[in-house]
Amino acid sequence: MKIKLLAESLHEFRLDEAKRKDCPHCGGPLKTIPKKEWGGGVGTKRCKDCGRSFDPDELDEGVGDKYAEKFGVSDEESEFEKKFQSVQAKKSSEVVGTVKDKPILKNPKSLAHVPEGARGVIMENGDLYLVADAENVIHEDLLVALSKIGLIPSNKVRGWDDQDTIDNFKFATVQRVWNLPAFAVGESYIIPKPKYEEERKRAFQLFKPYFDAAKKKNPQFKFVYAQPRSAAKQMLSSKDYEIFQSRGS
Repeated sequence: MKIKLLAESLHEFRLDEAKRKDCPHCGGPLKTIPKKEWGGGVGTKRCKDCGRSFDPDELDEGVGDKYAEKFGVSDEESEFEKKFQSVQAKKSSEVVGTVKDKPILKNPKSLAHVPEGARGVIMENGDLYLVADAENVIHEDLLVALSKIGLIPSNKVRGWDDQDTIDNFKFATVQRVWNLPAFAVGESYIIPKPKYEEERKRAFQLFKPYFDAAKKKNPQFKFVYAQPRSAAKQMLSSKDYEIFQSRGS
């Protein structure tokens, strides 16, 4: 009964937040960010007060924290919020499997119920597989799960972190750029440092066939030729980047 009431209250709270269209973190007014400011899609918004950025479909991200603050939700109930997000993600996307009880989403229409920094895999044909978790699931976990349902050969789930061999594996790992509708090159790849400009540029170009294919099937997202930390530094507001640094990638 307690969980049912919590779900109903949380649902009502989310509806109120969606109707207001203000910042789910601080309640401040939102303004549309010009595309040129961050390299994303049309309609992305930023709070004028706290500086955080949001996709229109993601305005309820972080509402759980505000809900907890408003209603005094316990750790147990906070865990329920995570499960609620997972259920919502399943409802809004095609689910092909699970990893550590979290859904694996295929070509999700939005990232409204996908946490910041979530890991994903792009196949050679452009399909994007994304796990609705960022705390407990790493790329290797996702790859093992994908191999169990026949999407990746079992002998390809390790040793893929050298981008020079990407054509041998037929997939590329990616990671969501914090709370933006964008994905960066997976953090595990051994990309040359910025001082090796030509080698670095050549390394990122190896991902182009995968990013181009993914963009055709997922035009609502941006695919960035950078790794998560560099992409976050380039694309997030200064306040969002501080949060990103404090909470990890």
